[in-house]
Amino acid sequence: YDLYIQGAGDSVYAHPDSSKVFYNFTYLDKINNIDNFDTSYAYNMANMFNNAGAQSSTFSLDLGSKFNTKNVNNMYAMFYHTGHNQPA
Repeated sequence: YDLYIQGAGDSVYAHPDSSKVFYNFTYLDKINNIDNFDTSYAYNMANMFNNAGAQSSTFSLDLGSKFNTKNVNNMYAMFYHTGHNQPA
């Protein structure tokens, strides 16, 4: 499935503790409009995409140019097993 990020304004603000936001979205194919996801206040992104797309045969992840990690101090296993069942 595809996930769309959109809100009433220009941005959807990520919670400062954004750990596990997309955790175990195993059938995720794509996140659309990720440039609308304002991560500038996030400090924790541990396991954020852990296991995302693990069961998808078409998973792709493009964080774009606005994905901000300047205040993040924890990225533990952020991309662990992300799309890991992709064919070689």
